[in-house]
Amino acid sequence: FMRSEPQLRYLISFDSAAAPPSVTDAQVTAARHAWSDAFLYYLRKLTLRAARQGKGGRGVGGCSDMPPRLLLKSPIHTARIPVLRQLFPEAQFIYIHRDPLEVFASSCHMADTAYWHTYLCAPPSDAQVTEFVLWQYEYLWEHYEAARVTLPPGTLTEVPFRHLVEEPLATLRRVYADLGLVSDAPSSAQEESVRHDEGARGNHLGGGASHDVGAREYP
Repeated sequence: FMRSEPQLRYLISFDSAAAPPSVTDAQVTAARHAWSDAFLYYLRKLTLRAARQGKGGRGVGGCSDMPPRLLLKSPIHTARIPVLRQLFPEAQFIYIHRDPLEVFASSCHMADTAYWHTYLCAPPSDAQVTEFVLWQYEYLWEHYEAARVTLPPGTLTEVPFRHLVEEPLATLRRVYADLGLVSDAPSSAQEESVRHDEGARGNHLGGGASHDVGAREYP
């Protein structure tokens, strides 16, 4: 990685059509099963950890006697909706979207600051990294666009990132309403926590191409 990365792209969605000719359908299926087993094991650990910390769901009378519901933020899952629905038929999805130029700048920034930790050999060229960033954006979008029309009502809501930044509480309430979670709407303590953190804008870059995306040069 990343010079051999193009040969592994099918693992993003476990799509046989994206696999190189040397990879069989059986190998793609085996890879999906192996990933699913590891993913479920990881989620069980997260659930146990949250439960031990008293972060269970609200039961009768507001008591935390239910397993916690996990909220996962992983952009790569944008291409894995069919796989995730097989594992969790009642899963719900929040799609947060941003200006493509801002996404590109943020992705290049991450590549310049974090990808270095994955290089076990000579690093890829700037052109290879840029091609990967652009390819991944298009690939994730195409798979999301195909999957979202298959989702039942009440299982998907789409949120502009700027709304989440500028009006976090109002946006959060809309997300809960869209997903039918009104009975489990943010508590007063959670609302106060959001107000306290309104000054934070997360680990991202905004403003598109006007931002410096790192020491390396990207077109």
